[in-house]
Order: sequence, then C-alpha cells, then structure tokens
Amino acid sequence: MAVITYEEHPELDRPIFIAAFQGWNDGGQATTTALEHLIGLWDASKFAHIDPEDFYDFQVTRPNVTLSDGMTRRIDWPRNELFFASHDGTDFVLMLGVEPNLKWKTFTGGIVSEATKMNARSFVTMGAFLAEIPHTLLPPVTGVSSDPSLTDRLGLMPSQYQGPTGIVGIIHSTAAAGGLPAASLWTGVPHYLGPGANPRAARALIEKLAVVIEMPIDISTLQEAESVWEAQVTEALSSSDEMSNYVQRLQKAYADNEDMGRIPSGEELAEELEQFLRREDGERGPGA
Repeated sequence: MAVITYEEHPELDRPIFIAAFQGWNDGGQATTTALEHLIGLWDASKFAHIDPEDFYDFQVTRPNVTLSDGMTRRIDWPRNELFFASHDGTDFVLMLGVEPNLKWKTFTGGIVSEATKMNARSFVTMGAFLAEIPHTLLPPVTGVSSDPSLTDRLGLMPSQYQGPTGIVGIIHSTAAAGGLPAASLWTGVPHYLGPGANPRAARALIEKLAVVIEMPIDISTLQEAESVWEAQVTEALSSSDEMSNYVQRLQKAYADNEDMGRIPSGEELAEELEQFLRREDGERGPGA
C-alpha cells in the first residue's frame, strides 16, 4: 500500500526528515507551532500528502466545514502534508500532520519507508506533554536517540518515561528499527494553561533542533509571539489569587526541585484561565 501520494518529485540530497503531529503528542500546540515556524521561515513547498481515508475514524477525528468567501462550503479533512526546503546547503523534508486513529503500523511504516527511499540522513520527531512547569521559564527539552553519542553531544536529558505512547514514539521506534538514525525531542508545557498555542515551548524545541541539525535557526518571530503570549498569560493569572499563588509555588518548587504537595487541579486552573480570556475577548469586541 502506497501511503504517501506525491504531487511532485523534488530532487533531494540526503534530506533531514522532521515531523510533528497534532493530537496527543502536541501539548500546547508546541510541536506543530515549531514545525509551522520552519515551513514559513524556510519558504518550504508542499510536494506530497497522505490520503486520510484509511487512517482516521471520522467520528473521532471529524472533518471541519468552513466557508470560502462567506458562501461556498468546504470540507477540510485531517491533513498530513510533506514539504521540502533547503537551508544552509542542507535539504529538509518537513511533515506536518494529525495523529491517526487507525492502522498505525501501516502509517508509520509507509512514512519511514519513503524516508529511506529518499536516502534521508536522519529522522527527527518532536513531542510536547503537559507538565508541572511554570510558564515563566523556558522548558527543558528531553529526548532519545537511536545513537547514544548523539544524546551525549546534544546534552539531552534522557527520558525515563514508561507508559502509553503516541504516533511520535511509534515513528521513532520504526525509524530506529529500520536503521535510520532517529532522534525524538520532547518538552513540557504548563498544565494549567489549557490547549492554546505555547510559543515559548515551541522556541525550546527549535533551539534544541538547531543543535541536532548543527545549524542556526532564526527564532525572532517566535520570540515576538512569546512576548505577547506571556503578557496575556500574566494578565489572566493576575485576576486570581489562587492561580497566582500556585504559579509562585510552582516556580519555587521547580527551582528547588521539590514536591509541590497538594495543589489545585490543572482542570480547575485551566478552566478559570479560559473563562478570563473569554471575558477579555468579549470586552475587546470583534474589532479589537
């Protein structure tokens, strides 16, 4: 079964393959924000996609209806798209997708097979998870690699995680088992902020990725987004003494590497924050 459908066949010279997926592996939308940053920064061009028909339960991952020009209804299906770019003399394949519901072995096997046919030099995946980490700090990046020397060179904090995994973990294992050098970068996002995009965590991933690929990556637009994001979060947190106190305790515990003890639930804190942001949006109005 051909998993990837090519729209064109770009000439690629031992590309580095980088992938990120919406869903379980994308806390705070950090990984997809990071990959979208690369696509825009490097002016990447789409060259292939994966048809969603065989890989999604559309009652779980539903397509969206949107209006074009305010009149024409369009169905947007879950997308997995591949882009190519060149940067500092190196070719890249960037895959931006949505974690599938079905046939994970076929999905991952097909992607890794195509990366091997492209003679990819390495395969890098990114993930982000909810964690007890304050939003005021740049989160650490942990990671695993099929090459222990790469882990040492990058100064990665080896992950001790055991438990359920997502599509990122499956792709990493499939690539490593197939002899394709693979690295998986992971960062944490504050559990109390809800599902909105976290540009600070995206920046953390990009900065570590720059070390992996051994070339600089411009992060200025992420830093600009980060400044706006932090101001919004700070304003939102100031409306609640409980939330402010919690973040202060979290900062101290994180700095001292201490147990937080009994804390407010992340769901309660996230709900309170989201209610505040909705109030703020309502007060500003649609033209703000």
